[in-house]
Amino acid sequence: MNSRSRLLQAPISALIALGLAFSVSSSLPISLAFATISTTLPYLVNQHRREKRDRLWNGLWPELLEHVVTGLQSGLSIEEALSALSRRGPVETQQIFAGFSTDLHSGTPFEAAIGKVKRTFSHHVADQVCEVLILSKGSGARDTATTLRTLSDFLRTDMALRDEISAKQSWVKNSALIASVAPWILLLILSTQANTVRAYQSTLGVLILVGGVACTAVAYFWMRRVGRIEVPPRIFLL
Repeated sequence: MNSRSRLLQAPISALIALGLAFSVSSSLPISLAFATISTTLPYLVNQHRREKRDRLWNGLWPELLEHVVTGLQSGLSIEEALSALSRRGPVETQQIFAGFSTDLHSGTPFEAAIGKVKRTFSHHVADQVCEVLILSKGSGARDTATTLRTLSDFLRTDMALRDEISAKQSWVKNSALIASVAPWILLLILSTQANTVRAYQSTLGVLILVGGVACTAVAYFWMRRVGRIEVPPRIFLL
């Protein structure tokens, strides 16, 4: 998805929410409140996708490293072990390493080819692995397999710990979602009554809606912040 499409997500979400809320309540202030809140939905969806992608890569790297270590121990060079990942290993990454193999056969230097792999993954673990491989290729280190196996064991331990913490903190995110959505669902149900609509048509009613939107946004993002598991920064950027 390109940047232009991402920019259009928020206004489209707001227009849909505005139309749905107005069809139920026939109140412009209430509908505008729902439209304002809905502008955050694309951000939350995209963030969820990024978190899901990170979990996917975290789960794939130990297997990838095991394949590379096995190849190195069987006498393959670093280039051959990595190129073999286009036929072995997780299906999700085979295309990436097929491109790496193609780049090598077309005469691209190893550092440039592995740098392309790093940019494609765009993940902190990929940065570490690629830097180890570049250093080993340049210095001719013989303990590359041992280093990669140690990194693989560390990643498995880290992943298990993160999964355990995530399971324990999932209630925080779920509670934040329920606490944020429930009052607005109740408001939408009550807005089918004429008395509720008249109350929120007044100046005080509009101020209450504005305050409610602000409090909901602050409370929800603060709760997500509390329940978030920090991701290691990418320190080996090209």
